[in-house]
Amino acid sequence: MKAAALATALLALVLAAPLDAQQPAVAPLFVTVAPVTLAPGGRAEAKVTLEILKDYRIVAPGSEGKYLQPAALSFNAAEGVYVEPAAWPQGKGWHAEPDGPPIKIFEGKVELKVTVHAGAKVAARSLTLQGRLRYQAVRGDGDFKKAATVEVQLPITVAAPPAKPAAATRP
Repeated sequence: MKAAALATALLALVLAAPLDAQQPAVAPLFVTVAPVTLAPGGRAEAKVTLEILKDYRIVAPGSEGKYLQPAALSFNAAEGVYVEPAAWPQGKGWHAEPDGPPIKIFEGKVELKVTVHAGAKVAARSLTLQGRLRYQAVRGDGDFKKAATVEVQLPITVAAPPAKPAAATRP
């Protein structure tokens, strides 16, 4: 009998809580980062893909405005491996209001590249760099959301440098 009373009390608490407290916010985009392989002292490009949900836009870099937060992607460095700032594609022009200034935005699928570097003395191994994508979403025709951040990971393999071929000898 006590178990049933406890279950009823818990259900009442859940139902009394506001809907926002029950449902965590869902990001209006999916981020995928392609793994990269590079040699010590080398560099490679990693492809990052943003898939923005229908009815949403993301404020693109290059947008200006007092309250706008253009998208920004960064990765932590780790033991001789680091990532250059992302090369963003050009956003398309959009007006939140007919007489308002143009805002650069992304919609649908967006692909960008980041260049990964490994120091010359980095040991061969696999690692994952932690990163963050900060973005400001716009829903519909002008419902600007607060800037949000989503965690991303960049899988990296530092491969051993190729062995030098043995010197040719004559018999």
